[in-house]
Amino acid sequence: MLKKGIHLLLAFLLCITGLSSVNVFAAEEVSESIIVEMQAFDIVRGDEEGNLNLDDAVSRAEFSAMMVRMLKMEEWYYTDYAFTDVSTADWFYEDVMRLTTVGIIAGFEDGTFRPNHSITTAEAAKMIVVALGYGGEAEASGGYPSGYVAMASKLGVLYGADIASEALTRADVIIMLYNSMDISLLEPEFIGSDNLMVSGTTIRDLHLYQGSNGIFAKKKGYVTATPEIWLITPYPDLQPNEVVIDGVVMDANGYDVTSYLGMEVTYYVSGDNELGPYTLQGISPTDKNTVYEFDEETYVGRSGNNLTVYEENRTRNYRMDDFCILVRNLRPIMAPTDKDFTLSRGNVRMIDNNGDHAIDYVFIEEFESVLIERVSEDEIWLDATTPYHDLVYFDVLKNSDITYFIEDAEGNALNPEELTAGSVLSIISDGSNVYKMILGQEETITGMITSLNGEDGKEFIAIDGTEYDLEPGSDFDITVGIEVTCALNFRGEVASIKQAENTYSYGYALATAQDGFSYKVKMLCPGPFKAEVKIEDEDEDDAVETQILKGSNSDVVTLFLAEKVRVNGEKIEDSEAANIMSQNGIVKYRLNSDNQISVVDTPELVGTDIMGSAQKRKYNGYEQIFGGIGAGAFAVTEETSVLCIPDYEGVTSDKDYLATVEILDGSTYVVNGYDMDAEDEVAKLIVIEVPLRYSTAGDLEEDAPAVLENVITQLDEEGNEIKVLVYWQDGEQKTTEVDSDCDVSDLQAGDVFLAALGATSENILQIQKIVSLVGIEPGSVSLGSGSSSLLGGTINTGYPMKIAYNKIDDANNRRVDVVTLGLDNNCLQQRNININVRNAPDVYIYDAKRNVVSVGDTSMIPPCGTNTADADMVMVYEKDLKVQLVVIVTQ
Repeated sequence: MLKKGIHLLLAFLLCITGLSSVNVFAAEEVSESIIVEMQAFDIVRGDEEGNLNLDDAVSRAEFSAMMVRMLKMEEWYYTDYAFTDVSTADWFYEDVMRLTTVGIIAGFEDGTFRPNHSITTAEAAKMIVVALGYGGEAEASGGYPSGYVAMASKLGVLYGADIASEALTRADVIIMLYNSMDISLLEPEFIGSDNLMVSGTTIRDLHLYQGSNGIFAKKKGYVTATPEIWLITPYPDLQPNEVVIDGVVMDANGYDVTSYLGMEVTYYVSGDNELGPYTLQGISPTDKNTVYEFDEETYVGRSGNNLTVYEENRTRNYRMDDFCILVRNLRPIMAPTDKDFTLSRGNVRMIDNNGDHAIDYVFIEEFESVLIERVSEDEIWLDATTPYHDLVYFDVLKNSDITYFIEDAEGNALNPEELTAGSVLSIISDGSNVYKMILGQEETITGMITSLNGEDGKEFIAIDGTEYDLEPGSDFDITVGIEVTCALNFRGEVASIKQAENTYSYGYALATAQDGFSYKVKMLCPGPFKAEVKIEDEDEDDAVETQILKGSNSDVVTLFLAEKVRVNGEKIEDSEAANIMSQNGIVKYRLNSDNQISVVDTPELVGTDIMGSAQKRKYNGYEQIFGGIGAGAFAVTEETSVLCIPDYEGVTSDKDYLATVEILDGSTYVVNGYDMDAEDEVAKLIVIEVPLRYSTAGDLEEDAPAVLENVITQLDEEGNEIKVLVYWQDGEQKTTEVDSDCDVSDLQAGDVFLAALGATSENILQIQKIVSLVGIEPGSVSLGSGSSSLLGGTINTGYPMKIAYNKIDDANNRRVDVVTLGLDNNCLQQRNININVRNAPDVYIYDAKRNVVSVGDTSMIPPCGTNTADADMVMVYEKDLKVQLVVIVTQ
């Protein structure tokens, strides 16, 4: 039984001649507006990825489904008909049955429907003509196929379609269905009459309605606001998925409407009633709009009432409307000056939205490039050397006061986890609380600058012979011949240049040997060397500070030499280079693309007690940082590394070279400094000759707290299961085996612990958990002495309300970073934690969602004020009147 009240398909059951209605709105081709309308009416759908695949052929089953949706028959009753190649399990079964029930489909004489065959022009024409009610005329004009094709052509259904092709494409089908939307239907002259008349009703009327079931309307208007930008009236409460058209706020329904700002658009909306709320169902610009786009190279600026550009080797003026509105960096400018119309780097978009050849809106986006230092799941940390509006990081998910729009160069939305460290963000900001970030190409170029060109040598550079444009307005201190790493912006321009890091490495050649026709060298690699302050007296009123240096080797590697090696500027054979390296020990070297040593320098020895006073003074320029070690006093900077040369009698394996050294102020250890940079005359590498502290190295420092990242199980050489801790200590990720007698079953990621090594092995024998960072709550607790000699000190956990950097602490007359922690959920209880600037403790970031630990510093502590909702936590472990460890726990 069919639904009542639908007059659309009554006429096709009768035989009528002489009545027809030509569609004067027939389209010539599939345009954007046609696609938008057909999708808004849900007649045409894309594939799983949203692609329409306009060049693909359409099957008879697919065409039937589109016909059902066009005729609004989705809920009609139907009678089951037997086609030998159609079953109830087929996705198109109900569509075919509905069309068969009302006579639009008859099938073939052999009882098949042939659903997977491509629809032909004649088949599509017959189904459409019958649905419109003109089947009688088609039969009288010759029947199938010629009569139906002729009638479809007369009605304008075939206009713009490629009917010469046997199989219709999706583009052909879309345009034929679109052409059918505005053809007047045939309906009885009055109820029960056999006479039919051409009515004013069309298929479009079925889709555009207003009644008790709601409203679906086609409208025209101007897009005036999105969550990112408003043109006239501010909409601060506009939600991320809303749009304003002619002052009406509606759900954007996932449509990207930002590109239509300022334009006249045709749009389709649905709603519960005529008063809304409305939901956008489709949108496209009208033919009245003309859009002009320029960048800083072609855009000149405003001159009077004109906007001047440079194109096709000449200047051209665009007249502005008297009420033209300038939108600069996401916000409209009231009474703009000529300066507001300037552009250094970015783009300009000008819109004439009413066809009067005058510009109604000007959008200027001024980009500023910043480097990404690192990213987490919901934060983007910016390189400190390229700050933007004093922001250290973007909290892209939690901060409700700032709106972020992260896109790639093509305007596609990006998630923070898709970003990478070292990339360039080109940022646009309205100067208050809205930021639009466009990711660069995620590309960095490393190589030697081989040439410069342009005015002052700043227009482009060549890296290893390949030319790259420089970002307009940039000013880099660069020269030919230096090794650099360049980060590119989203246009492929060089936005940042840094002298390449780790171009050279340093080490101690332990041994050289011939391997076939090549030569190799076993190299001892330096590790970090830090100046610290050790407090020897627990009496707070009489604390004694002792300066101490601590460092260790980092690795032992075997490297092959290139066939020709440049040693101290002279290219020699690899055999001769190996001999020089074995005699000199300390070397500065560089690897080629094949990971072979290709350049070797033997640095100058400075700062020993056998040197002359002039050289010694030159070397002791930073003695105030750490000095007083006899005649061999030396400096420690952030770039200082250490090589500990152990007694060879104690070396039994490569691990034994990973010696650790501690030097107290006044010690008499032998200290050799090597001048690695003749310009600065400050050593970056220190060599200390000391005996081994123990027979094997052991990565774990017993007195220092560590943060656990994982406990893994693996097999030893004998096939037995052993536990291995993966943890962070002294700014490095380390692994250490656990002794079979040590129970680690209750440890989990995010635990802070102390551990002791075995007396005769490097395995962990004893472990003590200080605190778990999982589900951490604010508060303060004293650990006391506990049951283990490892335990003691105080744990403070809380919300970082504020942080003051580089302040003088009155008690110890030292410079400290002061972190104010709220020790309860309301931050009513507070405590100030002083972190020594000169000898800062280890700072880590524990990502509670991913159980990942990374190295940080105090600048990464995110102050939350008193807003503790979803705020990060900070854990501070203090022992012996000193902050031992700080962990930022991201929520």
